[in-house]
Amino acid sequence: GIKRVKVFRKPKVSVIITGGEIIRPGRKLKYGKVYDSNSVSLQLALKENRIEDIRLKFSEDNLAKLRKIFREEIRKSDILIFSGGISAGDYDYVRDLMEEEKVEKIFYKVKQKPGKPLFFGKKGNKFIFALPGNPAAVLVCFYEYVLPFIKGCMNYPSIFPKEEEKKLFEDVENKSDRLNFMRGKIIGEEVKIFEHQDSYMLSSFAKCDCLVLIPPSKKITKGEKVKVHILWEN
Repeated sequence: GIKRVKVFRKPKVSVIITGGEIIRPGRKLKYGKVYDSNSVSLQLALKENRIEDIRLKFSEDNLAKLRKIFREEIRKSDILIFSGGISAGDYDYVRDLMEEEKVEKIFYKVKQKPGKPLFFGKKGNKFIFALPGNPAAVLVCFYEYVLPFIKGCMNYPSIFPKEEEKKLFEDVENKSDRLNFMRGKIIGEEVKIFEHQDSYMLSSFAKCDCLVLIPPSKKITKGEKVKVHILWEN
């Protein structure tokens, strides 16, 4: 007989894709341009996790245009997710935008691979993530940082990726001084790491079901156990 109950509202999310080199699929690919995949990946990942109210915007590397989009979207959404423009290049204006708009920085840059130039901040009761532009880095940052935050907003009892230990299918070495999230596939009690791990390569994400955590400057041999974060289970 109760007519009204308190609920945790699903957050409204704006996805903002930046970059003058970005072309939407269906158009002719010209020299120096790349097709957009991040908008598709992020929208599907959000919808897969029951976020339906998603606004999508595109912006060239132009501070004035970014400012206009930011001010519009922060009024309409609870969470803003930028893709690209957060590194230290000549045309990376998102970091400048965060400072100009007085977004409170919670953290910027994480000692990980891929996805080092990751920004998280807040303005009032709104939250902003700025992810790198490379497709694999975008998804690593989404599943490791953005999604747990969204689940926390929705009062999920468990917000972080499920962690297990699996035996390595073959030797692997992380020569970097950063924690490496490598795309892999669980096969029984073992995990196989895919060959192509560059941050611009999306194909391995289509095949993987987990992220394998390889510590900095570490060589791990076949049969040793490693931590894996399960992205989805069959």
